[in-house]
Amino acid sequence: MQSFANSEGSVAPHPMAPNWPHAMLSTTKHQDMGDGPTRLSVTWAPVDPAPEEAATFEGACAGMMGGWDHMFGQIEACLATL
Repeated sequence: MQSFANSEGSVAPHPMAPNWPHAMLSTTKHQDMGDGPTRLSVTWAPVDPAPEEAATFEGACAGMMGGWDHMFGQIEACLATL
């Protein structure tokens, strides 16, 4: 489970998106592909969101997927140099 926190460590709203869900569940799975590279998948879902929080999350999904894809592409390129 993940969430944003204030300076005291209490759950707090997203500092730039007040309608962002207050709690998210992130799941990472690793799948052995035999002789090929391991497949890594990430799912991210709001936990008990209010309707406006769910809508904010859904509206951001395409951008988040692009960000994850870009980050994993950079990691793959870095690992290829080792």
